[in-house]
Amino acid sequence: MKTNEQLLSALIAALEWIDAVPSDTVLPAMPGFDRDEVNELIANARKELQSKVS
Repeated sequence: MKTNEQLLSALIAALEWIDAVPSDTVLPAMPGFDRDEVNELIANARKELQSKVS
């Protein structure tokens, strides 16, 4: 698996973990983590991977 594919997989797994935590669970703040930026990175990585396959 290429590095970009591994990074994409790790980002998706991180968001899935965050989403799976019950909303009433208190977690420490994650300074500098911007979900919108991560979603944009995921979208761009998927487009890049799809363009390499096509």
